[in-house]
Amino acid sequence: MALDATITANQTFDAWTDAGVKLSKELDKLRAGLDALKYVDTRPPGLADVEITEKNAEHVVRERAAQLVPSIDIGNQSAMSRAKREIQQNYAVRALRGLAATVDDAVDQLTPAFDDAAARYVDAVNRLPVGVTNDDIVRIGDPDVLAALNDAKRAAAELAGYQAFIVSLSDLPGVGGLAPVHLRITAPSAAKQFWKLADGRLAAGRGMSEVEKSLNPVWLTAAREGIGFRMLTPKAAGDLVDELEASRVRGYAGTGTEAPGMPITLR
Repeated sequence: MALDATITANQTFDAWTDAGVKLSKELDKLRAGLDALKYVDTRPPGLADVEITEKNAEHVVRERAAQLVPSIDIGNQSAMSRAKREIQQNYAVRALRGLAATVDDAVDQLTPAFDDAAARYVDAVNRLPVGVTNDDIVRIGDPDVLAALNDAKRAAAELAGYQAFIVSLSDLPGVGGLAPVHLRITAPSAAKQFWKLADGRLAAGRGMSEVEKSLNPVWLTAAREGIGFRMLTPKAAGDLVDELEASRVRGYAGTGTEAPGMPITLR
């Protein structure tokens, strides 16, 4: 879990709701509590506009002193600041644990809309000429190509939201570390597909036009190579890698020949 649980919880809530996850009532309450705590003013109240007389002078001073007590530094923090911080951390840790417990439900909620966005992305990308550039689009003036590009951009923007959701999971307790870029929302079904995506990630769009790069080189590779799209939690990514590696080795079992190529791992 990240050192600052409050920041992590707020960022995770944002990623989930932006992607379209409907939070449980308990998580909604925790998020509302964190939002309310953000605006708690830890400074002492301002001085009251009171006329000082011989009769009330001591009372006014004592009253002001009592107001200042929560602001006295305790290890570089006032009591008010420390109290706010402790309550925020408590709420944030509870929120992160609650989010971790509902990961599978969140994925199930998002899957239909994700599948639709992925299908639209694949369709749009495959309507674009390979290597298409902005100059090509202007020069050719083909409305179908322009429509395909706009459709691909819209779908890619949606997929980016789902990938942000997947990235947020790695900060949750017990969910697992962040998988590499090519194992977040793309799911190769064979070693060959895995290496195509891995190569696409490392190449970072080398050999692609600027238009193609803007659509995400890894996703573009998947769409053109017929590689499936699926939201992979850190655990699901690990399980998939284990399956692919086992399949690679199994293909040479009993032959006396070691399986060629690099082992398939999350690294």
